[in-house]
Amino acid sequence: MVNWSTTEATEPPLTRGLSQQEIDENITTAACAPQKISAFPCHSQAVEKLVRVVTKAAGKVCGWESREDYIRVKLASRKKMPRFASKRDYVV
Repeated sequence: MVNWSTTEATEPPLTRGLSQQEIDENITTAACAPQKISAFPCHSQAVEKLVRVVTKAAGKVCGWESREDYIRVKLASRKKMPRFASKRDYVV
C-alpha cells in the first residue's frame, strides 16, 4: 500500500511536456498529437526478464515480503554466476 500523505507525486513522463490545455484537448477530441508526445519505450528486454522473474516468484512463494526476498536473492545469484558467450568458453 502506498501512503499518499508522505509520498511525493510527480508528473508522468508521457505528459511532462504537455500543458493542461493540450491534455484536455486530446481527451475531448480523442486525437493525440504524435509530434508532441515523445517516444517512450514501454517494453525492453530488461522489463520482460523482470516480468518473468516476478511471475515465477508469485508462483513459488506466498506473501509480499517472501516474493520480494525471492526476487532479490534470484537477482543477486545471477550477478554472481559467470556468463559464457558460447559453448567453447565453458571449460570443465
